[in-house]
Amino acid sequence: MQVWGVLVLMHQTSDLIIESGMHAGNLSSQALPQCHAVLPTAGTGSRLGGSLPKQFQELAGKPMLAYALNAFAATPEIASIWVGVSPGFIDNPILGSLSNKSASIQFLATGGPTRQETVRNTLAAMLKAGVPGNDWVLVHDAARPGISPELIQRLIHAVTQAGEGGLLAMPLADTLKMADANSAI
Repeated sequence: MQVWGVLVLMHQTSDLIIESGMHAGNLSSQALPQCHAVLPTAGTGSRLGGSLPKQFQELAGKPMLAYALNAFAATPEIASIWVGVSPGFIDNPILGSLSNKSASIQFLATGGPTRQETVRNTLAAMLKAGVPGNDWVLVHDAARPGISPELIQRLIHAVTQAGEGGLLAMPLADTLKMADANSAI
């Protein structure tokens, strides 16, 4: 799949990337591509600690991954959701509890040693399963719960109308701290 556009959406703790093999140009002569979501979840969450990787730890009573799954499942433009899972975690009951009967969610043992490998392996599995190479793919970090259907739709509409990538970002407030010579704040 050749990448022609990359779009990054950051909203507080959320980041989203949209990529497509679709050429910019005369979109009216092409069938409109569908949009799919890829959620890489193979990270170990070692910096956070805990018995589970960060994306499966609970936040307000739900695994963090549930927030992203629910947002993408509630977005009508999303044809399918592909979750790249570490092979050692694919049979975990948490994944079964996250299934959404109203959305096409595929949990795949495509997790690699890096986020990049997980995304690449999941994209390869999508192509093998018959997802056309000119469809749009939104890649979202599953451990980032701050995504909403409205932000996803805003991103999709901006990029698919132009037929190429772009950048959409929400302003964040900067925080400055003073440190002494010993690096104490």
